[in-house]
Amino acid sequence: MATTLSGYTSYSENKNRPDHDLIANLFKRISIPIIAEGRISYPNEAVFCLKNGAWSVVVGSAITRPQDY
Repeated sequence: MATTLSGYTSYSENKNRPDHDLIANLFKRISIPIIAEGRISYPNEAVFCLKNGAWSVVVGSAITRPQDY
């Protein structure tokens, strides 16, 4: 299970941070690994995702386009 599109679709709020609530709620309800992805740009955001149930974290544009940060 991945959180990639949270905040990017008409079905979810347009968030400017990782969807920590979604990660925590998924962790409570499902038993498969959760991949946190989307709007994770800083180490503290990745750590928060991991501490709240993410099995792993994908950091895309912060690595591929560091000039944007």
